[in-house]
Amino acid sequence: MPYMKLSSTPLSLALALTATVALTGLTSFAQGKHPAYLHALTDLRAARAHLEKCIKITPVGEHPEAKAIQEIDGAIAEIKQAGIDDGKDLNDHPPIDAKLDKPGLRHQAIKLLQQAHADVNSEEDNKFAQGLQQRAFGHIDRAEKLVQDALRDTSPVQPQGQHPAYLHALTDLRAARAHLDKCIKITPAGAHPEAKAIQEIDDAIAEIKRAGIDDGKDLNDHPPIDAKLDKPGLRHQAIKLLQQAHADCNKEEDNKFAQGLQQRAFGHIDRAEKLVEDALQQM
Repeated sequence: MPYMKLSSTPLSLALALTATVALTGLTSFAQGKHPAYLHALTDLRAARAHLEKCIKITPVGEHPEAKAIQEIDGAIAEIKQAGIDDGKDLNDHPPIDAKLDKPGLRHQAIKLLQQAHADVNSEEDNKFAQGLQQRAFGHIDRAEKLVQDALRDTSPVQPQGQHPAYLHALTDLRAARAHLDKCIKITPAGAHPEAKAIQEIDDAIAEIKRAGIDDGKDLNDHPPIDAKLDKPGLRHQAIKLLQQAHADCNKEEDNKFAQGLQQRAFGHIDRAEKLVEDALQQM
């Protein structure tokens, strides 16, 4: 019997070592072979956390976020079922910006879901990935649609009734900003008059929001930019949008509140327009 105990000990150690090596090898294989899916798990957990915070802000009533969270959980389960797992639980995600309101949380969740979709889409094309991609895409896209629909259904009714022109100006200013931002990306080196114009636009937006007029949209929420526009074309379009924003503000009712806001907004918008006009003349 003593002999049997002595001989089984090395065997047990060998089996344990083999199992450990195999498990480590499988984990390394999954991480090395599917880094995009692992990144998708991070994005999905972060999106989930933003939607959970939405529910906590208004715990009573219907929550489209709850259905979106179920779809996110479905996407996570699909990825993990395929043997791809980073070993982290649902609460393991980057911190949420404490300043985000409910629309801001939803916008950020949409952004993260779009990143997760892109992560999964970048994975290699083989039979395993094809099946997983389609199932994951389904869950992610349904989650995004639920949040997009929730954003459209909760537009700020009171401000729109009181100041529709300023709300339209916010749309024009964000679009102008996006065109100027793309100018900078075309030629990232050197001085950028667009950067100063963007600062004036940001100040105009801040003035309007400081007055309690807000459509709940972030700076990246704007119509798509025409991909064919070159730098002069982008600048011309930005000027057009700034002129529209000026006209939007000019339509607002004439009272002491509007007069003060108008003058401050006009100042920022007109300075932004002049900066872009000057840049065009110097080309």
